[in-house]
Amino acid sequence: MTPDPPEPLDDLLAKASGGDAAALERLVRRYEPRLRLAARALLRPHLRHRLDSIDLVQSVHRALLPGLRGGRYTFDTEDRLIGLAVTVLRHKFQRAAKPRPVPPEPPPPATPEQHAEAEDLYRRMWATLDGTDQRLLELCRRELTAAEMAQELGTTAAIVRARLSRLRQRLREAGVHLD
Repeated sequence: MTPDPPEPLDDLLAKASGGDAAALERLVRRYEPRLRLAARALLRPHLRHRLDSIDLVQSVHRALLPGLRGGRYTFDTEDRLIGLAVTVLRHKFQRAAKPRPVPPEPPPPATPEQHAEAEDLYRRMWATLDGTDQRLLELCRRELTAAEMAQELGTTAAIVRARLSRLRQRLREAGVHLD
């Protein structure tokens, strides 16, 4: 039995722009394997500790899907669709791979009283965090990616990103800024 020929690209794009979620999913499945290969090729070993190929691919989906749903793109070949996806991937990779500026160390407190106050704030904040949040802060200091943190914690990168977001918000509200 021979497999069915792939659905014509223009039909698939028309259905996806008309709100057909199944067509949009089939469209993504057509370009995603080549996009993943391109992402893995871009991520040389020295960058894998900072970036995750799956995170990059998902970022491309977030950028392209609204346009595909809205019918903003027209492609005469599947290669052009993949070309756009890979171009977006390269831009996202370049932005993410830029060396991060190292923030300067904060100046030490000018007086012993200020030093004691800073230490007290640190201890009080640390005591309000549960064990997972404390561990997340430790992993942040090691500059691990969300995927690496998830692996160490035995969870998913999405859960790690959500917890980090909530943790940063709590710390900002307390007057401690990590960013």
